[in-house]
Amino acid sequence: MKQKKTMILLAVVLITLVAVYIGLKCWNQHMEEKKEKQEEEQKLSIVDAEELISISYTDGDSEMSFVKQDGTWYDESDRGIRISQDAADMLETAITDLTASRELEEPDALGDYGLENALYTIEYTDQDDTESVISVGNAVNDD
Repeated sequence: MKQKKTMILLAVVLITLVAVYIGLKCWNQHMEEKKEKQEEEQKLSIVDAEELISISYTDGDSEMSFVKQDGTWYDESDRGIRISQDAADMLETAITDLTASRELEEPDALGDYGLENALYTIEYTDQDDTESVISVGNAVNDD
């Protein structure tokens, strides 16, 4: 009789522990999803386009320009030059996925951000024919 009560007590403890484990696992998953959603909402996209139709890159000495027509990337100056479509698509993805660490409400002069004499300039046109420029300068402080 005593052995039967001990088994029942152990079974109840086991069921309770399993229930607590499942509850904690669900809670952690819920908190992780909430955190990911919050991070996604706080992400500041720099490029407001999903698809680009032209990309130009200048580093001061050389320039590369590409255009996209019917889903295929071409060198803008000579369409006969073969372009690696994977590399061009990766460049497009890299540009459209750019995010900022923060938004500046009242920005200072470009020189304060190392952009007075930009090291690199990326110009792009999106599917709505909106032209934009991204300037990349020297590192300033932490960002």
